[in-house]
Amino acid sequence: MIIPDIIGIGVGRRRRKRSLTMNLIWREASRSDIGLLSDWNHQLIYDSGHRNPMTVEQLATRMHTWLSDEYRAILFSLDEPVAYALLNEEKDLIHLRQFFVRRDRRRHGTDMPHLRDCAERFGRWAFA
Repeated sequence: MIIPDIIGIGVGRRRRKRSLTMNLIWREASRSDIGLLSDWNHQLIYDSGHRNPMTVEQLATRMHTWLSDEYRAILFSLDEPVAYALLNEEKDLIHLRQFFVRRDRRRHGTDMPHLRDCAERFGRWAFA
């Protein structure tokens, strides 16, 4: 599914704590972030109820391969990292493979600002 403009989707459905998003910054993840990304990927698998049996170490190997080849990971931070997006830029769209917000930062209005920032930066999206 191609979503040409994600900005505004879901905005206004809940009252958001704006203070959490005031200092939001993002950067492209590097190989030094693979440990964090693979741990969060493991949490994402558990939280979504997926049956993937991979260990954190196996996920780290897979993440290393993905980041070396076809995917980019974006880390979002406030005072410390709070979320990531794993994406693949294709010719006419962005394939969002994974999006994770740290458990202690969920339901505080941090998810939509992260997605809006990605959408503004990278353009058109496809969600899998």
